[in-house]
Formats: sequence, structure tokens, C-alpha cells
Amino acid sequence: MKKPQDKLQKLQDKWYRKLAKTGFEDIEEPFSPREMLKRWHGQDFKKRTAEQFEAHASYYLQAHHLLNTYNFKSEKDRKIWTAHSEGVSIRDIAKQTGYGRGAIAEVIQEVRKAIFNGSND
Repeated sequence: MKKPQDKLQKLQDKWYRKLAKTGFEDIEEPFSPREMLKRWHGQDFKKRTAEQFEAHASYYLQAHHLLNTYNFKSEKDRKIWTAHSEGVSIRDIAKQTGYGRGAIAEVIQEVRKAIFNGSND
């Protein structure tokens, strides 16, 4: 006879497999005894006012808009900005692309100026 814990574990495993197929990534470590967070970053859990949230959303809308209007210097710069405009961290962009974090930050800063200056170079 199966224990209730075995049934629960089997059901949980089934749903984790289904979620994994959709690309879902749990922020908690599900198989650790205390289910600790996989990573900690203050920005992930930061409370924002409505105005701050609106400004953040506006920035990413403009960042995404630049993908179609900005004259990127290279395909590398476009790839970096595309990931940035989707909210990917510099660290994760570096992992995805193999570019150094300093170079990525430099590209983001350069293109970001276009949002505030209204220029295309």
C-alpha cells in the first residue's frame, strides 16, 4: 500500500514536469527541505508605488519600441538590447550571449541615452 506522501510526491513530480515543458521556472528550490529561494535579488521583491510601476513599464515600452526605430551599430548591440528590453538582467544576458558584463552595460547605457535624448546615434 502506498503512503500518502508517495502519492503526493508522484503528483508533484508530474506537475513539475508539465510546468518545465512550458518554460516555467520556480523561484523556490522545490526539492530542498525549506524550499529556499534559488536566488535573491532585492529588485525581485521590491514594493513599488503606482507611479514607480508606471515609469518602469513606460521605460520598457520605449526600450522595446527602439528595437524597430533605433539604428544599432551591430547585430551584437541589437541582440543585447533585445534581451534588455525584455527585462533580462545583465548577468543573464552575459550567460546567454557570452559577452562580458561590462560590454553589455556599455551597450545598454549607450542605447538608453537615445530614450532620453531622442537621438538615433
